[in-house]
Amino acid sequence: MNPETQTVPPVKSKAEIYRNLPGAATKHRLQEEMLRVNLAGEYGAVHIYRGQNAPIAGVSAAYAERENIAHMAAQEQEHLLEFEKRVRETGTRPSLLAPFWKHGGFFLGAASRLAGEKSAHLCTEAVETVIDKHYAEQIEYLSAPEDQELREKLEKFRAEEIEHKELAQNAGAEQAPFYTIISAAIRTLCKTAVKVAKKV
Repeated sequence: MNPETQTVPPVKSKAEIYRNLPGAATKHRLQEEMLRVNLAGEYGAVHIYRGQNAPIAGVSAAYAERENIAHMAAQEQEHLLEFEKRVRETGTRPSLLAPFWKHGGFFLGAASRLAGEKSAHLCTEAVETVIDKHYAEQIEYLSAPEDQELREKLEKFRAEEIEHKELAQNAGAEQAPFYTIISAAIRTLCKTAVKVAKKV
């Protein structure tokens, strides 16, 4: 066959790959993983914002910034409560690493705050960039009619995560010292946490 006449098959999204896996049991397992990782992620996000808003070593956010952080934290708390409810209703096992998401999230938030206002915004932007993509993949996967209610919830939550990301960008996240390196490190950490939370 002439190599020049060969066509390259289109790259399938994760949602397309998941939908082609056989059996209801597979879908049930994937949705359990979805709920488990979402619960863990929102638990960590709540504590990131708590860490950013904590007056540590005499460093505290300005009033307007505290209001923004409190607003984002309240939305993350709403997301967390929703996934706690769904985990209970479906009998899904929560992540065994909950203490890590709590203390690790608080440490990340507090450390970014201590590094300065721009660094706190960098942290928010990096985390929310990963969460935005993560929810987008889940929304694409949840295409069946019976998934509509959950899909709509995720669409609402994703819109709020994008709002957080854009707020951080507009506040100067990219002006933080070592932006490229630290942002990449935080995004890698979040992606790794997502993979681990699905299974553990």
